Amino acid sequence: MEKLPPHQSRPYAFALIGLGSLVILLGAAASVPAAMVLGVTAATLGLYQWRMGIAANTANHAAAAINRGDLDRARRLVQQARSQHRMTYIHRLLDSHESEIAWREGDMASAERHLEAGRARRDLVPYGAWRRLHMAHIDALLALVRAIGGDERAEEIINRVRSAERVQAGPLARVELARAVLLARRGDLNALHQQLMRHHVLLTEGLEARGRALHRVLRRMTATRSTSAYRLPVKNAAPPKGASASWMSRVFPAGTDLVELEEGGTVPATATDARAPAPVTPTRVRRRSGALASLALLVVVLGVVLVMIGGPREPGAPPFLSLSYLVLLFVALLVPLVVLNVVRARRGTRTIEEAQRALVCGELDRAEGLARPLRGGQNRVLGASASLVLAGVQERRSDFSGALAECEHGIGLLTGLVKMGTSDVLLPQLIATRAYLFGALGRDEDSEGELSRLAREYPAFPYAPGMVLRTRLIRAARGGDLAAARELARARGDVSVGAYPELIADLVLAIDAEDREERMAAVRDDLAALPDADRWIRAVAPRLLDVRAL
Repeated sequence: MEKLPPHQSRPYAFALIGLGSLVILLGAAASVPAAMVLGVTAATLGLYQWRMGIAANTANHAAAAINRGDLDRARRLVQQARSQHRMTYIHRLLDSHESEIAWREGDMASAERHLEAGRARRDLVPYGAWRRLHMAHIDALLALVRAIGGDERAEEIINRVRSAERVQAGPLARVELARAVLLARRGDLNALHQQLMRHHVLLTEGLEARGRALHRVLRRMTATRSTSAYRLPVKNAAPPKGASASWMSRVFPAGTDLVELEEGGTVPATATDARAPAPVTPTRVRRRSGALASLALLVVVLGVVLVMIGGPREPGAPPFLSLSYLVLLFVALLVPLVVLNVVRARRGTRTIEEAQRALVCGELDRAEGLARPLRGGQNRVLGASASLVLAGVQERRSDFSGALAECEHGIGLLTGLVKMGTSDVLLPQLIATRAYLFGALGRDEDSEGELSRLAREYPAFPYAPGMVLRTRLIRAARGGDLAAARELARARGDVSVGAYPELIADLVLAIDAEDREERMAAVRDDLAALPDADRWIRAVAPRLLDVRAL
């Protein structure tokens, strides 16, 4: 069993267990059942958080390994996570991980089997939000797998995901790709061309590396409708060597000769890992602050319990009757407040998800309009999420300083217990985006410092490989180190870097390519379809403009 760094929630879980245990002892010593029930509840929640943190931490490390292309390690971690927790929704997530591994290996039968297993699981405790999130990912990949196999049942799943109330951009991109695959198998190239152009921004932004390779093959298939010589796909005498070509031959044989030779390389460890030393003083301050906050909470709660237990009572009053009244009053006030906050949070979460979809689809004004009102709200998680969306909007508009300010605003909101609750994705995503924006502004030392912080404090962040790679790619291109940029671009493998950094990769690869004209034609198509992409390249890597020029 692989030993992993502890999850961010472990100190808080242990503090909750210790606090609950002390309250149980005090309640038992004073014969106060209400205090004992309160202590048991706190200790149980702490134990549950501890166990959940272990399983979630392992599952996140597995996702990071998948995104890095280290599928053997990912498979081991998935099995390790299965042995650490028995909650249904954790195992559904692991089913999704195993289907991703099979998808990236080109084993469509295994992928479909794991997806069907995930769909068949029934939750003992309803986790509506998590279930919808996982089911959308499962359904989207299942639709794509079935479309590749020519199974017309994929249409039903495509329509179900499209009409879902809450679905993220990744599953939407996959079902639109599944629809394109069905059209390609039917030989309807005109409809295929319309489908790809209608959803070009979504497909370019929302697909992972293998899906993006399939997307490119479909685009090159539709290019044969043109009479322009540079648009004709290059035919090879023999299938190209490499993992990507081998994968394509298993998944979509018609595209084997159209796959790019560079895909499927081994990603250098220096491209996706950041282990450089960095100052640790801020981390110590944060840990001390967290410890002081936990200690203060412990003292306050114990003080209240001792006052309630040892406080004066009227003669003849039943023992600790005042405690019962206090508990009932506390519950009566707390429950409506919790319900109100949950309702508001769900409404805000739906708005954030809609803003994220608009961002990935290139609807920048709409994404900004949805996220801006939530930025200054009382819910700090929603405020930080809104700042992340707004940072994405500003980055695509080439306002890197404005995007950086949004990231810093979001990071500043996530402190204390909120920091613990967002340590899996949101907070490390803000830090990784901050590193990327530092790189886009030419502040390489600050960028590397943030990458080091990401690796040190959030080693289980599942999207780290792509975000680290795109940061290094942008820094190399901005600094004019085309050799390093070309090496990173060639070795992307299964690592996704996003649509705009993909343009940088395509440009540096086109410099010495034999099929330069064809590659540049694809770049021109992307520039025409992606909003503000030309201005973005001018801001990030102006030296590449000479390469792009025809």
